[in-house]
Amino acid sequence: MIIKTKSLIHNILLTLLSCLPFWIIVRSAHDLLTYALLTSDFEYFPSRWATGWIALFLFISAGIGVALKSSMRVERMMADGNVEAAEKYSKKLRRSYTIITVVLWGAGLYCGIALPGFFSYMKKGHDSMAKVALNKLTEAQTLYHKSSGTYAPDALTLERFGLHIEPDVTLNINTADKNCWKATVKHKKSPNLFEADCSGNIAQIK
Repeated sequence: MIIKTKSLIHNILLTLLSCLPFWIIVRSAHDLLTYALLTSDFEYFPSRWATGWIALFLFISAGIGVALKSSMRVERMMADGNVEAAEKYSKKLRRSYTIITVVLWGAGLYCGIALPGFFSYMKKGHDSMAKVALNKLTEAQTLYHKSSGTYAPDALTLERFGLHIEPDVTLNINTADKNCWKATVKHKKSPNLFEADCSGNIAQIK
């Protein structure tokens, strides 16, 4: 009975102790998958909170369920007189739970420290691509204005003036006349939106 209770408490406590790193890992995996799907046609994806809570519920249920089932097995083995085998099985199970907990904490710490830096680095790179597009737009609009006396109303018109936009960059010329133009640009994998006008100034508006 002592072996069964000790093993059950140990395994349930380690399951609960692993909840935090498991939560971090699931949210990090969600962020990575969402990031990968941003430029695809996959329009719906569960929120971080929904994904995290569902995965955490399944994790706790599985961890406690295995602990209870194993505890019943230990009880049956002891009832059959296999006390030594029951003790060995119980120790092996506790060791497995301990290893899983250590691995989850290691992976959780890595995801919590490394991935935010990775996303920040990637976002800066995507924002730089968006700003490059606005700089190219400014140069192309200047050339177009010199040749036609007005500014182009769309990016397609400016292609023969050297404007080439990357596929993941969305550029919209909102207004354009003979006096000035205003445009916005956004990289599909960055939440930031930038705006520029004929003065050449670039500002983040979102």
